Amino acid sequence: MEAANSEKKIILVVDDLHTILESIRIILKNDYQVITAKSAIQAEECLKQIKPDLILLDIEMPVMDGFSFLQRLRADEKNADIPVIFVTAHASPDIINRAMEAGVDGYVIKPFIPDALKRRIRGVLEKK
Repeated sequence: MEAANSEKKIILVVDDLHTILESIRIILKNDYQVITAKSAIQAEECLKQIKPDLILLDIEMPVMDGFSFLQRLRADEKNADIPVIFVTAHASPDIINRAMEAGVDGYVIKPFIPDALKRRIRGVLEKK
């Protein structure tokens, strides 16, 4: 878990790939406080200590995938209202539809364009 300036909105990034965590951290560090988690299990531990303004979540992760984490998040009264954007390599319409039905607030396909990711984050945070 890594943290930064507390005056900025907090984004929790959950992905099992260090390169993705680091690239998103670098892209967002000037505008947001970025906290990273290498697994959904680690993300659940983070949520016991902080309430982020937004979660960026991968789908494919070992032990607990993004869908399972999202389901648990939405069932948790304390954290159910946290917006979630899936950031994933899954581009099939079936997976995207499943994600929307599961309650994600946004969907970004890897590899992503940094400015497009920032725009999607801003759009979701403005609705909050």
